[in-house]
Amino acid sequence: MIRIVREQTKAPSMTVDNNIGQSHFRLMDCYFSACIPTQTKTPSPDWINKLQWSGLLEWKRSRVDMVGDSLGEALGVGEGRQVMGLSPQNVSVCEQVGGKLDSSMFWYDFIYELEGEREGQWTPWLTFAPKYTVPPRPEYQNIVVPTVDSIRLTHTFSTLLLKDKHVIVAGQTGTGKSLYLSLWLQKDAPESIIPIFINFSAQTHVNRLQDLLDSKFEKRRRGVYGPPAGKKNVIFIDDLNMPKKEYYGAQPPIELIRQ
Repeated sequence: MIRIVREQTKAPSMTVDNNIGQSHFRLMDCYFSACIPTQTKTPSPDWINKLQWSGLLEWKRSRVDMVGDSLGEALGVGEGRQVMGLSPQNVSVCEQVGGKLDSSMFWYDFIYELEGEREGQWTPWLTFAPKYTVPPRPEYQNIVVPTVDSIRLTHTFSTLLLKDKHVIVAGQTGTGKSLYLSLWLQKDAPESIIPIFINFSAQTHVNRLQDLLDSKFEKRRRGVYGPPAGKKNVIFIDDLNMPKKEYYGAQPPIELIRQ
């Protein structure tokens, strides 16, 4: 599938093969987190039985969905997604999973559900759209109408965030990336999440960034900072690419975040 992405499509943002593969496996970790034992929980017998009896089939079904959310999301919107959706590999897998999609349906408009009322079915993204009515006398810039793209984006990054995965949302200017992320963090995120909003600019200095982050955290002990007990900080950085490059091309604020 990575070869198809490279040879037959054109991605709007530069990507690395290893990272695309990692994105796929991060989503796998999220979707199958209920099967992973931890110190606080063990997988339920129902999950174990389902994996034992239909593990391969479930894997194939969910693989199609996760390939779309990892490899496919790097392609943006356009012919690249059509190529991915109609590739022989994905068509053959879709035909094996029972929930065969009609030829008039676009693969990216559906999600395969592993559990819940529609378990084992391909469900249109718009099924999850909340009922929306335009509030009286709204300001134009504050009107946010749910679409297939906004629901899919919100579902993908919230799934990753809730499983402690880092997320970068890339795309063209004016497509609503910052709006959707900030809305979810302010309204729909669990109470245990404390968001920290940071806006990068060309003049963002690494020392000021570090001072800002330190001021948002609680001091646990000398040299150790973090969120309040039982809480989790999510740092949302807008315009990540904005800091001005130094003489040799480094961008210290981004280096600090990466570390």
